[in-house]
Amino acid sequence: MNMPLQPRPASAVPSASAPPPAIALITALVEALAGRRPLHQLRPHLSREAFLAVVDYADEGTFARTTVAGLRTQMPSERAVEASLRLLTASRWVSCVLRLDRTDRAWRCTEVSVLAPSALLGR
Repeated sequence: MNMPLQPRPASAVPSASAPPPAIALITALVEALAGRRPLHQLRPHLSREAFLAVVDYADEGTFARTTVAGLRTQMPSERAVEASLRLLTASRWVSCVLRLDRTDRAWRCTEVSVLAPSALLGR
């Protein structure tokens, strides 16, 4: 028995754009990865796990000369932003994915992951 596909209600479709404060936090995170922003400035805006991940990436120095080639965001709900970035570093393309969640006061980064060859990350 074939069931016809039903479109999802408009409210269930992720929004393509993120609000400016979320974009500002994403920008600050990339600056911290590249070592151009002090990590202590971001600490209040990151979960413990996300902060430790950013510290690890920043300490490696892999992203010191990084160019952001693309940023895509979506909002699976009004209180969450998922972002993916294409980064050019050391003549290699890598991907960075971020998850931001809205608290009562501000956006908070809860997940940071860089998808890159292990040789590039020194792991």
